[in-house]
Amino acid sequence: MFGYPQDQVGFNHVRRLARRVGVDLVRAVLDGWLRPDELADLVATCHSCATGFPCDRATQTPPPACANAAAMLALRDPG
Repeated sequence: MFGYPQDQVGFNHVRRLARRVGVDLVRAVLDGWLRPDELADLVATCHSCATGFPCDRATQTPPPACANAAAMLALRDPG
């Protein structure tokens, strides 16, 4: 089990978005593609989302309104 007890709500949003766009968040952290401070930034951004979580309806591509869109797309193809 992989979680983020500091902000589980924000983490859950990040995790859902990652799954929807094809990012293995756990693998990204374990392989070093995503540092803990970067994960914290993604979580904080999701936690403070002012757009009503359009990512909850995303499929394969994050919506343009998502502040984490660029990071998720980069993680999807880190090579």
